[in-house]
Amino acid sequence: MFTLIVFVAVAIALLTAVYNFLKVKQRDAGTDEMKEIAAAIREGSDAFIAHEYKIISIVSICVFVLLSVVVQWYVGVAFFNRCYHECDSRLCWYEDSYYRQCKSIK
Repeated sequence: MFTLIVFVAVAIALLTAVYNFLKVKQRDAGTDEMKEIAAAIREGSDAFIAHEYKIISIVSICVFVLLSVVVQWYVGVAFFNRCYHECDSRLCWYEDSYYRQCKSIK
């Protein structure tokens, strides 16, 4: 019975998320001034993300080397693999949201 309640709650949550997403996508992107401000914010966020990934990459490589030397080589590889996939998934999400925003502005 508990499992059924969980599945129903998940289904309701997903349907609510889809509904909210579709309602937001139907709305107008705003005035030309709002679009210019959004483009400026996008430029700043792109610079921030590039800097953040640079720092994260340096730290990840240092931790990878440390784990490989101190613990075992496969622990370092597992850590680096996790970091790579985490950054890759975030970058994919970021690029996808950027594409959707640019599409709505044009």
